[in-house]
Amino acid sequence: MKKIKWGKSIVLVSATSIMLALTACGGNNENNKGAIGTTSPAASEAPKEKVTLRVATAYTPDHPFGPAIDQILTEFTAKYPEVTIEKEFLPVAELDKKLTVDRATNNLPEVFVIFPGASTADYAKENKIIDLTEYLNSHIDWKDGFISGALDSLRFDGFTGIYAAPLGAYSTGFYYNKELFQTAGVEPPKTWDELLAVIDKLKAAGVTPMTIGASESWRAEHLYTALFYKWNGTEKAKQILSRELPYSSPEAIEPFQRMVELVDAGAFDKRYIALNYAGEVADFNNGKAAMRFSGSWAVGESTGPNSPQGFGDKVGFFPFPYFTEKEEHKDSWMGGVSDSFAISTKAEGHQKDMAIELVKTLTSSASSKIIIEKAQDLTAVKAEVDPEKSGKLIAEVSKAMSTGKEFAGDVSAFEPVKAANTKLYDLTQAVLVKGVTPEDAAKQLDAEVAKAQ
Repeated sequence: MKKIKWGKSIVLVSATSIMLALTACGGNNENNKGAIGTTSPAASEAPKEKVTLRVATAYTPDHPFGPAIDQILTEFTAKYPEVTIEKEFLPVAELDKKLTVDRATNNLPEVFVIFPGASTADYAKENKIIDLTEYLNSHIDWKDGFISGALDSLRFDGFTGIYAAPLGAYSTGFYYNKELFQTAGVEPPKTWDELLAVIDKLKAAGVTPMTIGASESWRAEHLYTALFYKWNGTEKAKQILSRELPYSSPEAIEPFQRMVELVDAGAFDKRYIALNYAGEVADFNNGKAAMRFSGSWAVGESTGPNSPQGFGDKVGFFPFPYFTEKEEHKDSWMGGVSDSFAISTKAEGHQKDMAIELVKTLTSSASSKIIIEKAQDLTAVKAEVDPEKSGKLIAEVSKAMSTGKEFAGDVSAFEPVKAANTKLYDLTQAVLVKGVTPEDAAKQLDAEVAKAQ
């Protein structure tokens, strides 16, 4: 879930819509009776022949959604005993590689997770995944259960359909240790200059200001994306796709420069270059750093069973600080729809019926309730959630998101050239560890794009 990719037809999702995931806006009452949604006519009338569904996701036991997804799948096979589910659950990077091979060999699983982005458009172009429009329109309670704008992120230029059902929704911002902030006598910053001042005061108090797993390139790319939107707004990213905005433009270089500014300000300790994501989580949860920039999935990481007892009560959240000289973009956020379920066109007959029924179930209001309460994370599906179960921090994140006006995913998702996309990840990481200058990084990216033209 960490490498969030968006497509050519990006939809900027309103924070008000995303808030619905945590409010009493659940869909049809039938859909709220249990984790299993209402049975489609095709599923109920089909012969009970035995079928196997290969399901490929990143929802491993260690993933925040993992326990909830496992419960939902167990309930599904109990209701439909003729269905055998073969789990192909892998971490995101490994899942990407596996699906690339499966796609090339025409051996895709019947149900698998995709991320809105150019590569997903290619799945549709190659007729590898089915258009869900017909099934959504015939089950309005399912279609209306998604937050506003969520389904639009699964539409692609040149295609009229909806090619997956979204499940994950996310936001990004700063999580902070309230006790360490109190020790340094600081408050959550609202502007970039205030953030730099907070960093100075935390250092003076003997506290490491921030932690980041810089050895994993997606951490740097997420930071670049958040800075890009706060400086340029989300619409500007589309100019990368259209090639109106080269990487050597001032707008694209500025976020790189701000990353270096954080390093030069002493935001991180000396270990950050070699630190991985697990180390980042551990540093923050063990009080070794006062802040971490991350996504809404971090709520479960700081409040779940694997975090220190009671630590979640010490954690607060604030939006990514804005630049006073670019105040018009203060409400531009990195966030929106993330992982979504697609169905392979290889699925036929009762197997296809059950694949559709499974995706309906996984993206139902009842399943969303289970996921939010167990994972303490956001989803793209409306649900009635018990705050005592979901936790106070996810409510704080949701409240902060209500200040946002526009949302978009990774800047890298606007880069259609695979080699340049990969290089963007590598170079944001290189800039963050000061292995290359912002200007040199920009030149290398433009050169990679030029090779493909």
